[in-house]
Amino acid sequence: MHYQVKDCQKISDRLYRKLGKKVFLNELKYPKVKIGTKDLEYAGYYYFKENILALHPRLALGIKETIAHEVCHAVAYQWKTQKTHGIYWKILMRLLGLKPRIRTEDWRLSKRK
Repeated sequence: MHYQVKDCQKISDRLYRKLGKKVFLNELKYPKVKIGTKDLEYAGYYYFKENILALHPRLALGIKETIAHEVCHAVAYQWKTQKTHGIYWKILMRLLGLKPRIRTEDWRLSKRK
């Protein structure tokens, strides 16, 4: 399945609305979704200062979970300026009904041929 940026942006916006209604009364700044370069090392990455959620160009499987993972980073940063997989990120993942897991060995994509 091939995802376009606009599809990924819709997924991100929907997750933001869901978290906004549950926790923040819709006072969140939605991140812009973009497709990263091939040298992006992980499936997804949230750029805190720019408020950009970047996705690996070859990502197909697990795209919704990857977007949710990065959206939770964005919200945790706006909520408590947390930049890690800490307690606030874990709470947000659980609010979305997901297990707060980090699969770095599965998500390293730039080295794959």
